[in-house]
Amino acid sequence: MQQYTIHSKQRGLVIIFATLAMLVFLIIAGLVIDTGYAYYKYRQAQTAADAAALTGAYEIKNGRDTYSNVSTKALAAAAELGFASGTDDTLVTIESSTVGGNQVVSPTTGAYVGDTSAVRAIVSDAFPSFFLSVIGIDQIDYSVSATARGGVGVSNNCIYVLGEENKEKMLYVTSDSELIANCGIVANSTSSDGLYVSSGSKIEATTVETVGGTHKSGSTITCSVEGADCPTDKNSDNPPTKVADPLANIAAPAVSYTNGECQHGTSPGDGQKEVEDTTINPGVYCGGLLLKGNIKMRDGLYVMRGGGFTVDGSDTSVENAGSGGVTIYNTCKDACTGNEEDKEDYWQIELKSGPSIDLEATKCNGSCEGYEGILFFADRDAPESPEPETEPRNYFDSSASSSFSGIIYLPNQSFEVTSGSTGFGAQTIIISKYLYLSSSSVLNISSLSSGENPITSEVTLVE
Repeated sequence: MQQYTIHSKQRGLVIIFATLAMLVFLIIAGLVIDTGYAYYKYRQAQTAADAAALTGAYEIKNGRDTYSNVSTKALAAAAELGFASGTDDTLVTIESSTVGGNQVVSPTTGAYVGDTSAVRAIVSDAFPSFFLSVIGIDQIDYSVSATARGGVGVSNNCIYVLGEENKEKMLYVTSDSELIANCGIVANSTSSDGLYVSSGSKIEATTVETVGGTHKSGSTITCSVEGADCPTDKNSDNPPTKVADPLANIAAPAVSYTNGECQHGTSPGDGQKEVEDTTINPGVYCGGLLLKGNIKMRDGLYVMRGGGFTVDGSDTSVENAGSGGVTIYNTCKDACTGNEEDKEDYWQIELKSGPSIDLEATKCNGSCEGYEGILFFADRDAPESPEPETEPRNYFDSSASSSFSGIIYLPNQSFEVTSGSTGFGAQTIIISKYLYLSSSSVLNISSLSSGENPITSEVTLVE
Protein backbone atom coordinates (compact mmCIF):
# COMPACT_ATOMS: atom_id res chain seq x y z
CA MET A 1 0.00 0.00 0.00
CA GLN A 2 2.86 2.32 0.77
CA GLN A 3 4.52 1.92 -2.64
CA TYR A 4 1.26 2.29 -4.50
CA THR A 5 0.59 5.56 -2.74
CA ILE A 6 4.02 6.94 -3.64
CA HIS A 7 3.66 6.07 -7.35
CA SER A 8 0.19 7.54 -7.43
CA LYS A 9 1.52 10.76 -6.03
CA GLN A 10 4.34 10.80 -8.58
CA ARG A 11 1.92 10.28 -11.43
CA GLY A 12 -0.17 13.12 -10.07
CA LEU A 13 2.82 15.43 -9.93
CA VAL A 14 3.79 14.57 -13.50
CA ILE A 15 0.31 15.41 -14.68
CA ILE A 16 0.42 18.71 -12.81
CA PHE A 17 3.87 19.62 -14.15
CA ALA A 18 2.91 18.57 -17.67
CA THR A 19 -0.21 20.69 -17.48
CA LEU A 20 1.77 23.67 -16.21
CA ALA A 21 4.39 23.16 -18.93
CA MET A 22 1.68 22.96 -21.55
CA LEU A 23 0.13 26.16 -20.18
CA VAL A 24 3.50 27.92 -20.26
CA PHE A 25 4.04 26.65 -23.81
CA LEU A 26 0.62 27.93 -24.86
CA ILE A 27 1.32 31.30 -23.27
CA ILE A 28 4.66 31.53 -25.06
CA ALA A 29 3.09 30.39 -28.33
CA GLY A 30 0.26 32.85 -27.83
CA LEU A 31 2.73 35.61 -27.07
CA VAL A 32 4.66 34.85 -30.27
CA ILE A 33 1.53 34.66 -32.40
CA ASP A 34 -0.18 37.69 -30.91
CA THR A 35 2.92 39.89 -30.88
CA GLY A 36 3.72 38.82 -34.45
CA TYR A 37 0.26 39.82 -35.56
CA ALA A 38 0.55 43.00 -33.51
CA TYR A 39 3.75 43.90 -35.39
CA TYR A 40 2.02 43.17 -38.69
CA LYS A 41 -0.88 45.48 -37.76
CA TYR A 42 1.58 48.06 -36.46
CA ARG A 43 3.41 48.16 -39.81
CA GLN A 44 0.10 48.48 -41.67
CA ALA A 45 -0.90 51.37 -39.42
CA GLN A 46 2.48 53.04 -39.89
CA THR A 47 2.07 52.86 -43.67
CA ALA A 48 -1.37 54.46 -43.32
CA ALA A 49 0.01 57.23 -41.08
CA ASP A 50 2.83 57.89 -43.59
CA ALA A 51 0.32 58.10 -46.45
CA ALA A 52 -1.95 60.47 -44.50
CA ALA A 53 0.91 62.79 -43.56
CA LEU A 54 2.39 62.86 -47.08
CA THR A 55 -1.02 63.46 -48.68
CA GLY A 56 -1.77 66.33 -46.31
CA ALA A 57 1.65 67.93 -46.81
CA TYR A 58 1.24 67.70 -50.58
CA GLU A 59 -2.06 69.59 -50.31
CA ILE A 60 -0.38 72.34 -48.28
CA LYS A 61 2.52 72.72 -50.68
CA ASN A 62 0.08 73.19 -53.54
CA GLY A 63 -1.84 75.93 -51.78
CA ARG A 64 -4.80 73.79 -50.70
CA ASP A 65 -3.99 74.45 -47.08
CA THR A 66 -7.31 74.76 -45.23
CA TYR A 67 -7.65 72.34 -42.34
CA SER A 68 -10.86 70.95 -43.80
CA ASN A 69 -9.24 70.11 -47.13
CA VAL A 70 -5.97 68.78 -45.71
CA SER A 71 -7.65 66.59 -43.10
CA THR A 72 -10.23 65.27 -45.60
CA LYS A 73 -7.54 64.24 -48.08
CA ALA A 74 -5.29 62.81 -45.37
CA LEU A 75 -8.07 60.77 -43.77
CA ALA A 76 -9.09 59.46 -47.19
CA ALA A 77 -5.50 58.30 -47.82
CA ALA A 78 -5.48 56.36 -44.52
CA ALA A 79 -8.92 54.88 -45.24
CA GLU A 80 -7.73 53.56 -48.61
CA LEU A 81 -5.17 51.49 -46.69
CA GLY A 82 -7.79 50.02 -44.38
CA PHE A 83 -7.73 52.54 -41.52
CA ALA A 84 -10.98 54.49 -41.73
CA SER A 85 -11.26 56.78 -38.73
CA GLY A 86 -14.31 56.06 -36.58
CA THR A 87 -14.62 52.46 -37.75
CA ASP A 88 -14.49 49.97 -34.86
CA ASP A 89 -11.51 51.01 -32.71
CA THR A 90 -9.69 52.96 -35.42
CA LEU A 91 -8.97 56.65 -34.86
CA VAL A 92 -6.95 58.77 -37.31
CA THR A 93 -6.03 62.26 -36.10
CA ILE A 94 -4.52 65.15 -38.04
CA GLU A 95 -3.00 67.47 -35.46
CA SER A 96 -4.03 71.12 -35.58
CA SER A 97 -3.96 74.33 -33.61
CA THR A 98 -5.99 77.54 -33.50
CA VAL A 99 -4.53 80.71 -34.99
CA GLY A 100 -6.59 83.90 -35.03
CA GLY A 101 -9.70 81.91 -34.28
CA ASN A 102 -9.14 79.57 -37.22
CA GLN A 103 -8.21 75.92 -37.12
CA VAL A 104 -4.94 75.37 -39.00
CA VAL A 105 -2.84 72.31 -39.70
CA SER A 106 0.29 72.16 -37.55
CA PRO A 107 1.83 69.50 -35.30
CA THR A 108 1.19 69.82 -31.58
CA THR A 109 3.70 67.11 -30.65
CA GLY A 110 7.08 66.03 -31.94
CA ALA A 111 9.93 68.04 -33.41
CA TYR A 112 7.81 70.24 -35.74
CA VAL A 113 5.37 71.80 -33.29
CA GLY A 114 3.78 74.92 -34.79
CA ASP A 115 5.17 74.36 -38.31
CA THR A 116 2.27 75.12 -40.66
CA SER A 117 4.06 73.47 -43.59
CA ALA A 118 4.10 70.16 -41.71
CA VAL A 119 1.37 67.56 -41.22
CA ARG A 120 1.40 65.10 -38.33
CA ALA A 121 -0.94 62.12 -38.56
CA ILE A 122 -1.63 59.72 -35.70
CA VAL A 123 -3.27 56.33 -36.23
CA SER A 124 -4.60 54.57 -33.14
CA ASP A 125 -6.20 51.15 -33.25
CA ALA A 126 -6.77 47.92 -31.29
CA PHE A 127 -7.34 44.29 -32.18
CA PRO A 128 -8.54 41.29 -30.14
CA SER A 129 -5.85 38.87 -28.97
CA PHE A 130 -5.99 35.19 -29.91
CA PHE A 131 -4.19 33.35 -27.12
CA LEU A 132 -3.25 36.06 -24.63
CA SER A 133 -6.88 36.29 -23.58
CA VAL A 134 -6.13 33.15 -21.56
CA ILE A 135 -4.13 35.31 -19.16
CA GLY A 136 -6.59 38.20 -19.25
CA ILE A 137 -5.22 40.26 -22.19
CA ASP A 138 -8.30 40.56 -24.38
CA GLN A 139 -6.99 43.15 -26.85
CA ILE A 140 -3.81 44.92 -27.87
CA ASP A 141 -3.89 48.71 -28.23
CA TYR A 142 -1.32 50.60 -30.29
CA SER A 143 -0.65 54.02 -31.77
CA VAL A 144 1.72 55.21 -34.51
CA SER A 145 2.49 58.62 -36.01
CA ALA A 146 4.16 60.25 -39.00
CA THR A 147 5.11 63.83 -39.88
CA ALA A 148 5.67 65.12 -43.41
CA ARG A 149 6.52 68.57 -44.68
CA GLY A 150 7.36 70.31 -47.93
CA GLY A 151 10.38 72.23 -49.05
CA VAL A 152 12.61 69.22 -49.67
CA GLY A 153 13.45 68.33 -53.26
CA VAL A 154 11.68 69.79 -56.28
CA SER A 155 8.19 69.57 -57.68
CA ASN A 156 7.23 66.76 -60.03
CA ASN A 157 5.20 69.25 -62.10
CA CYS A 158 6.55 71.36 -64.96
CA ILE A 159 3.38 72.91 -66.40
CA TYR A 160 1.05 75.02 -64.24
CA VAL A 161 -2.04 76.56 -65.84
CA LEU A 162 -3.27 78.86 -63.08
CA GLY A 163 -6.52 80.27 -64.52
CA GLU A 164 -9.34 79.07 -62.31
CA GLU A 165 -12.37 80.67 -63.91
CA ASN A 166 -15.24 78.63 -65.30
CA LYS A 167 -14.02 79.06 -68.90
CA GLU A 168 -13.35 76.35 -71.44
CA LYS A 169 -10.06 75.76 -73.28
CA MET A 170 -7.82 77.13 -70.56
CA LEU A 171 -5.38 74.35 -71.42
CA TYR A 172 -6.02 73.88 -75.13
CA VAL A 173 -4.14 71.57 -77.52
CA THR A 174 -5.54 71.34 -81.03
CA SER A 175 -4.88 70.82 -84.77
CA ASP A 176 -2.33 67.97 -84.66
CA SER A 177 -0.27 69.59 -81.90
CA GLU A 178 1.66 67.74 -79.21
CA LEU A 179 2.34 68.56 -75.56
CA ILE A 180 4.93 66.09 -74.28
CA ALA A 181 6.38 66.33 -70.76
CA ASN A 182 8.33 63.89 -68.64
CA CYS A 183 6.79 65.59 -65.61
CA GLY A 184 3.34 66.56 -64.32
CA ILE A 185 0.73 68.96 -65.72
CA VAL A 186 -1.77 70.77 -63.47
CA ALA A 187 -4.62 73.10 -64.49
CA ASN A 188 -6.95 75.10 -62.24
CA SER A 189 -9.82 75.61 -64.67
CA THR A 190 -13.21 74.81 -63.14
CA SER A 191 -14.94 74.50 -66.52
CA SER A 192 -16.25 71.13 -67.66
CA ASP A 193 -14.17 71.71 -70.82
CA GLY A 194 -11.25 73.46 -69.15
CA LEU A 195 -8.82 70.84 -70.47
CA TYR A 196 -9.55 70.66 -74.20
CA VAL A 197 -7.68 68.34 -76.58
CA SER A 198 -8.97 68.02 -80.15
CA SER A 199 -8.28 67.42 -83.85
CA GLY A 200 -5.61 64.74 -83.77
CA SER A 201 -3.59 66.23 -80.92
CA LYS A 202 -2.03 64.53 -77.93
CA ILE A 203 -0.81 65.13 -74.40
CA GLU A 204 1.79 62.86 -72.82
CA ALA A 205 2.99 63.45 -69.25
CA THR A 206 3.73 61.64 -66.01
CA THR A 207 0.41 62.91 -64.57
CA VAL A 208 -2.32 65.27 -65.81
CA GLU A 209 -4.68 66.98 -63.34
CA THR A 210 -7.44 69.51 -63.91
CA VAL A 211 -9.93 70.85 -61.37
CA GLY A 212 -12.76 70.91 -63.90
CA GLY A 213 -13.53 68.46 -66.68
CA THR A 214 -11.93 67.20 -69.87
CA HIS A 215 -12.95 67.40 -73.53
CA LYS A 216 -11.13 64.89 -75.72
CA SER A 217 -12.11 64.66 -79.39
CA GLY A 218 -10.08 62.56 -81.83
CA SER A 219 -7.07 62.97 -79.54
CA THR A 220 -5.19 61.17 -76.77
CA ILE A 221 -4.05 61.88 -73.22
CA THR A 222 -1.61 59.40 -71.69
CA CYS A 223 0.22 59.30 -68.35
CA SER A 224 3.31 57.28 -67.47
CA VAL A 225 2.50 57.00 -63.75
CA GLU A 226 0.24 54.03 -63.16
CA GLY A 227 -2.62 53.86 -60.70
CA ALA A 228 -4.14 57.34 -61.17
CA ASP A 229 -6.83 58.49 -63.57
CA CYS A 230 -5.45 60.08 -66.74
CA PRO A 231 -6.43 62.80 -66.62
CA THR A 232 -7.49 63.19 -63.00
CA ASP A 233 -10.41 65.61 -63.05
CA LYS A 234 -13.67 66.40 -61.29
CA ASN A 235 -15.13 63.06 -62.38
CA SER A 236 -12.40 61.05 -60.64
CA ASP A 237 -12.93 59.31 -57.30
CA ASN A 238 -10.41 61.67 -55.70
CA PRO A 239 -10.74 64.89 -57.74
CA PRO A 240 -7.94 67.46 -57.50
CA THR A 241 -8.31 70.96 -56.12
CA LYS A 242 -6.62 74.08 -57.44
CA VAL A 243 -2.91 74.68 -56.98
CA ALA A 244 -1.38 77.95 -55.89
CA ASP A 245 1.16 79.93 -57.89
CA PRO A 246 4.35 78.03 -57.01
CA LEU A 247 6.45 81.21 -57.32
CA ALA A 248 4.10 83.56 -55.49
CA ASN A 249 6.68 84.18 -52.76
CA ILE A 250 9.55 84.94 -55.15
CA ALA A 251 10.38 88.66 -55.11
CA ALA A 252 10.24 90.42 -58.48
CA PRO A 253 13.39 92.20 -59.66
CA ALA A 254 13.73 95.70 -58.25
CA VAL A 255 13.15 98.33 -60.95
CA SER A 256 13.49 102.12 -60.77
CA TYR A 257 10.91 103.78 -63.02
CA THR A 258 12.56 107.19 -63.34
CA ASN A 259 13.65 108.36 -66.80
CA GLY A 260 17.24 108.49 -65.61
CA GLU A 261 17.21 104.71 -65.25
CA CYS A 262 16.85 104.14 -68.99
CA GLN A 263 20.21 102.52 -69.64
CA HIS A 264 19.15 101.64 -73.18
CA GLY A 265 16.78 104.02 -74.97
CA THR A 266 16.35 107.64 -73.99
CA SER A 267 12.84 107.39 -72.53
CA PRO A 268 10.11 104.78 -71.98
CA GLY A 269 8.00 106.21 -74.81
CA ASP A 270 10.63 105.93 -77.54
CA GLY A 271 9.52 102.47 -78.69
CA GLN A 272 11.54 99.30 -79.03
CA LYS A 273 15.29 99.50 -79.32
CA GLU A 274 16.18 97.60 -82.49
CA VAL A 275 19.45 95.67 -82.44
CA GLU A 276 20.93 93.46 -85.16
CA ASP A 277 23.96 91.16 -85.41
CA THR A 278 25.51 92.16 -82.11
CA THR A 279 26.14 91.21 -78.49
CA ILE A 280 23.91 93.04 -76.06
CA ASN A 281 24.29 93.91 -72.39
CA PRO A 282 21.89 93.57 -69.47
CA GLY A 283 20.13 96.62 -68.10
CA VAL A 284 16.89 98.62 -68.33
CA TYR A 285 15.51 98.83 -71.88
CA CYS A 286 12.96 101.63 -72.01
CA GLY A 287 10.59 100.85 -74.85
CA GLY A 288 11.62 97.19 -74.99
CA LEU A 289 13.77 95.24 -77.45
CA LEU A 290 13.47 94.11 -81.06
CA LEU A 291 16.13 91.53 -81.95
CA LYS A 292 17.26 90.75 -85.51
CA GLY A 293 20.11 88.78 -87.01
CA ASN A 294 22.61 86.96 -84.82
CA ILE A 295 22.21 88.15 -81.24
CA LYS A 296 24.15 87.12 -78.15
CA MET A 297 23.01 88.14 -74.66
CA ARG A 298 25.56 88.72 -71.92
CA ASP A 299 24.76 87.37 -68.45
CA GLY A 300 22.42 89.38 -66.26
CA LEU A 301 18.98 90.95 -65.84
CA TYR A 302 17.22 92.53 -68.84
CA VAL A 303 14.30 94.81 -67.87
CA MET A 304 11.76 95.66 -70.58
CA ARG A 305 10.08 98.93 -69.48
CA GLY A 306 7.23 98.93 -71.96
CA GLY A 307 7.46 97.67 -75.53
CA GLY A 308 8.01 94.04 -74.61
CA PHE A 309 10.59 91.62 -75.96
CA THR A 310 10.40 90.67 -79.66
CA VAL A 311 12.53 88.26 -81.68
CA ASP A 312 11.82 88.85 -85.37
CA GLY A 313 12.69 87.17 -88.66
CA SER A 314 13.55 83.68 -89.86
CA ASP A 315 17.21 84.70 -90.09
CA THR A 316 17.36 85.65 -86.41
CA SER A 317 19.15 83.61 -83.76
CA VAL A 318 19.47 84.41 -80.05
CA GLU A 319 21.79 82.72 -77.56
CA ASN A 320 23.72 83.26 -74.34
CA ALA A 321 27.06 85.04 -74.59
CA GLY A 322 28.23 83.70 -71.21
CA SER A 323 27.65 80.82 -68.83
CA GLY A 324 25.85 82.68 -66.02
CA GLY A 325 22.47 82.95 -67.74
CA VAL A 326 19.92 85.71 -68.29
CA THR A 327 16.55 86.80 -66.89
CA ILE A 328 14.14 88.90 -68.98
CA TYR A 329 11.73 90.90 -66.81
CA ASN A 330 8.76 92.35 -68.70
CA THR A 331 7.05 95.31 -67.04
CA CYS A 332 5.23 98.57 -67.89
CA LYS A 333 7.01 101.73 -69.03
CA ASP A 334 5.86 103.20 -65.73
CA ALA A 335 5.20 101.02 -62.71
CA CYS A 336 2.38 98.56 -63.41
CA THR A 337 -0.55 99.40 -61.15
CA GLY A 338 -3.20 96.94 -62.29
CA ASN A 339 -5.25 99.73 -63.89
CA GLU A 340 -6.64 100.04 -67.43
CA GLU A 341 -3.92 102.58 -68.28
CA ASP A 342 -1.31 99.85 -68.00
CA LYS A 343 -2.44 98.41 -71.35
CA GLU A 344 -0.89 101.43 -73.06
CA ASP A 345 2.38 100.96 -71.17
CA TYR A 346 2.96 97.24 -71.65
CA TRP A 347 3.61 94.79 -74.45
CA GLN A 348 4.03 91.03 -74.38
CA ILE A 349 6.80 88.62 -75.38
CA GLU A 350 6.78 87.69 -79.08
CA LEU A 351 8.97 85.09 -80.76
CA LYS A 352 7.84 85.06 -84.36
CA SER A 353 8.65 84.38 -88.02
CA GLY A 354 10.86 81.35 -87.50
CA PRO A 355 13.74 82.51 -85.28
CA SER A 356 16.07 80.09 -83.52
CA ILE A 357 16.46 80.73 -79.80
CA ASP A 358 18.75 78.94 -77.33
CA LEU A 359 18.75 80.58 -73.90
CA GLU A 360 19.49 79.59 -70.31
CA ALA A 361 18.11 81.36 -67.25
CA THR A 362 20.20 83.04 -64.58
CA LYS A 363 22.01 80.27 -62.71
CA CYS A 364 21.01 79.34 -59.20
CA ASN A 365 24.39 77.73 -58.50
CA GLY A 366 22.68 75.24 -56.22
CA SER A 367 20.64 77.82 -54.27
CA CYS A 368 17.81 79.86 -55.84
CA GLU A 369 17.55 82.92 -53.57
CA GLY A 370 15.82 85.44 -55.84
CA TYR A 371 14.70 85.37 -59.45
CA GLU A 372 17.44 82.85 -60.32
CA GLY A 373 16.16 79.99 -62.45
CA ILE A 374 13.57 82.24 -64.16
CA LEU A 375 14.12 83.02 -67.84
CA PHE A 376 11.00 85.11 -68.64
CA PHE A 377 9.33 86.92 -65.73
CA ALA A 378 6.13 88.94 -66.39
CA ASP A 379 5.30 91.65 -63.88
CA ARG A 380 2.55 90.26 -61.64
CA ASP A 381 0.74 93.62 -61.82
CA ALA A 382 0.91 93.82 -65.61
CA PRO A 383 -2.35 93.62 -67.62
CA GLU A 384 -4.05 90.22 -67.37
CA SER A 385 -5.34 88.12 -70.24
CA PRO A 386 -9.10 88.22 -69.58
CA GLU A 387 -9.86 85.18 -71.76
CA PRO A 388 -7.89 82.43 -73.48
CA GLU A 389 -6.42 83.69 -76.78
CA THR A 390 -6.79 87.37 -75.86
CA GLU A 391 -4.21 90.13 -75.30
CA PRO A 392 -1.74 90.20 -73.79
CA ARG A 393 -0.74 87.02 -75.68
CA ASN A 394 2.82 85.88 -75.18
CA TYR A 395 3.53 83.62 -78.12
CA PHE A 396 5.87 81.57 -80.26
CA ASP A 397 4.63 81.90 -83.81
CA SER A 398 5.41 80.90 -87.39
CA SER A 399 7.73 77.92 -86.95
CA ALA A 400 9.80 79.44 -84.17
CA SER A 401 12.33 76.94 -82.84
CA SER A 402 13.64 77.18 -79.31
CA SER A 403 15.60 75.48 -76.59
CA PHE A 404 15.01 77.06 -73.20
CA SER A 405 16.45 76.16 -69.84
CA GLY A 406 14.59 77.95 -67.08
CA ILE A 407 11.11 79.01 -66.01
CA ILE A 408 8.68 80.88 -68.25
CA TYR A 409 6.69 82.77 -65.62
CA LEU A 410 3.52 84.47 -66.91
CA PRO A 411 1.14 83.99 -63.95
CA ASN A 412 -1.63 86.30 -65.21
CA GLN A 413 -1.23 85.99 -68.96
CA SER A 414 -1.74 83.63 -71.87
CA PHE A 415 1.08 81.65 -73.43
CA GLU A 416 0.66 80.34 -76.96
CA VAL A 417 2.70 78.10 -79.26
CA THR A 418 1.30 78.26 -82.79
CA SER A 419 1.88 77.75 -86.52
CA GLY A 420 4.22 74.78 -86.37
CA SER A 421 6.53 76.13 -83.70
CA THR A 422 8.67 73.69 -81.74
CA GLY A 423 10.35 73.75 -78.34
CA PHE A 424 11.78 73.44 -75.87
CA GLY A 425 14.13 70.50 -75.82
CA ALA A 426 15.84 71.62 -72.64
CA GLN A 427 14.72 71.71 -69.01
CA THR A 428 11.81 74.10 -68.68
CA ILE A 429 8.86 74.96 -66.45
CA ILE A 430 5.84 76.89 -67.76
CA ILE A 431 3.64 78.88 -65.38
CA SER A 432 0.86 80.79 -67.14
CA LYS A 433 -2.79 81.72 -66.79
CA TYR A 434 -3.71 79.93 -70.04
CA LEU A 435 -1.77 77.62 -72.36
CA TYR A 436 -2.62 77.12 -76.04
CA LEU A 437 -0.97 74.91 -78.69
CA SER A 438 -2.22 74.84 -82.28
CA SER A 439 -1.37 74.25 -85.96
CA SER A 440 0.96 71.24 -85.63
CA SER A 441 3.06 72.82 -82.90
CA VAL A 442 5.13 70.63 -80.58
CA LEU A 443 6.09 71.41 -76.99
CA ASN A 444 8.52 68.83 -75.58
CA ILE A 445 9.91 69.61 -72.14
CA SER A 446 11.41 68.15 -69.01
CA SER A 447 11.51 69.69 -65.56
CA LEU A 448 14.48 71.63 -64.20
CA SER A 449 17.20 69.90 -62.24
CA SER A 450 17.02 70.30 -58.46
CA GLY A 451 19.98 72.69 -58.33
CA GLU A 452 18.35 75.16 -60.73
CA ASN A 453 14.72 74.86 -59.64
CA PRO A 454 13.27 77.38 -57.15
CA ILE A 455 10.00 75.44 -56.89
CA THR A 456 10.10 73.13 -53.86
CA SER A 457 6.70 71.45 -53.87
CA GLU A 458 7.79 67.91 -53.16
CA VAL A 459 7.11 66.64 -49.65
CA THR A 460 8.98 64.14 -47.56
CA LEU A 461 8.60 62.28 -44.27
CA VAL A 462 10.64 64.02 -41.59
CA GLU A 463 9.54 62.20 -38.45
